[in-house]
Amino acid sequence: MTSDSASTYSETAHPSPTSNGTPAAPRRSCATGQPPCTAPSRAASCQTISRRIGTSYLTIVNALLSEINYENLWFDADGVCRLEPYQEPSAAIIDWRYGTTDLFLQEKHPGQDWSDETDIFDAPNVFVVTCNNPDMDAAMVATAVNDNPASKKSTFKRGMRITSVERVDNIASQEELQAYANKRRNESLLATRTITFYTLAEPGHGVGDILALTHDEIGGIYLETGWSVTMQPGSLMTHSAKRTVIA
Repeated sequence: MTSDSASTYSETAHPSPTSNGTPAAPRRSCATGQPPCTAPSRAASCQTISRRIGTSYLTIVNALLSEINYENLWFDADGVCRLEPYQEPSAAIIDWRYGTTDLFLQEKHPGQDWSDETDIFDAPNVFVVTCNNPDMDAAMVATAVNDNPASKKSTFKRGMRITSVERVDNIASQEELQAYANKRRNESLLATRTITFYTLAEPGHGVGDILALTHDEIGGIYLETGWSVTMQPGSLMTHSAKRTVIA
């Protein structure tokens, strides 16, 4: 791979395989010179990758990570590059817990505390994913259908199939391709509920922390999307978070 600049792509990339046939992991993170913090994936494959000239390296990396069901690349507070498998927020990976007595809501801070965002116009309910790389012996196709009776977008509720077709290049097996299609369907099932709440200030919050809230109105498991603290006596810590609900 060569580059016209430090951040854009100019030629076809040929990943260097390891002895087991998967692409070699990066030896250093791009900002710190330290090994990136990664978790192994069974989904990687050694195939020729073609991208449009001028595409940023970050866009390419995040696209490849998405194809093997990983989160986008990010850096932690120590400047270490993080590559991690995608995980649905769940009770098994809680980072912070807040009870009813810990939360301060609208009566003290004006503004809407949460909202539901749902858009079903032209929303697909059938997801077809193909993988047809020149290095593969045959093309693979995976299909996932939203037929959930509880979903307003489903084939059951709408009485029609609205198909999304996506091509990927770097998925190694039919099993992993089906998992990717299932992920696309599962994500489509969900609407986003966003909330703002307030707590006493405390250090240690990071990117994508999982919150468990115990509250009569907004209780549940949330993904933290932002937080801030005003540096003055008596100020509270503001949190933004989101969770998914069936749409």
